[in-house]
Amino acid sequence: MPPSDLLCLLLASAAAARLLAPAGRAHAQGDLFPTPASTNVSTSWAISLKAGGRGAQQSFGYMDGMSVSVFLLQSVQAPPQGGLSFAACFYCAAPCADFYFGVCILQVDSGGFLSWPNAGTLQVVWSANRDRAVRENATLSFTAGGDLLLRDTDGSLVWSTRTSDQSVAGMILTKSGNLVLFDRKNAPVWESFSHPADCLLPGQQLVEGMRLTPNASATNWTINNQLYVTVRADGLYAFVESSPPQLYYQRQCPNPETGKRI
Repeated sequence: MPPSDLLCLLLASAAAARLLAPAGRAHAQGDLFPTPASTNVSTSWAISLKAGGRGAQQSFGYMDGMSVSVFLLQSVQAPPQGGLSFAACFYCAAPCADFYFGVCILQVDSGGFLSWPNAGTLQVVWSANRDRAVRENATLSFTAGGDLLLRDTDGSLVWSTRTSDQSVAGMILTKSGNLVLFDRKNAPVWESFSHPADCLLPGQQLVEGMRLTPNASATNWTINNQLYVTVRADGLYAFVESSPPQLYYQRQCPNPETGKRI
């Protein structure tokens, strides 16, 4: 099997193994989980694990010490079916001194309750601020000007979509796990698929100039600056970060006009 096909197979197998892990009911007690999949401008969320099992922002913990606070939830399957869902969330690892904003995979049962794996860890598929964690009570704001801003507790700007004054009308988490800021014509202005972190979701493309950079570890989401994978005009390349970067893998693509490798 070609190395590139093996890489795709390993990524797909790892994701499937996590998604099919046994699930148990989380702390969403009493009512169906009401978290929306989209929101309009002039909305903000505080990073907190104190939210209970009800309301528009929900928090719960995993048995391995991971914790997540969800504020946008999109089920892949139509109600009333449960199963795989994507969530815009804040997440951390015990003792939860550092928090990150991203998109993660969750499970929802047929009653609309969040559920969590009895074993394993939270599956994060995209992260905004891997290079700079924030503290609890930091704020994510979707401003009236159409910018999505993450500020730490001291008010310092940590991350932004830089979409102010671009006619952004709303934000939605799609069924493919893409966090999208859209305009009044429902056209995307900014999307997380254009800013990959360490993995790709089905339908997401790694195009020329983009990079995949791994996390430091499964429970440390800071960027591992030692390795990265990127696309160039003639194929897929993987490098060890150094000065200059050292190539350790390449997969060249055939020229569509000649059939020969570029």
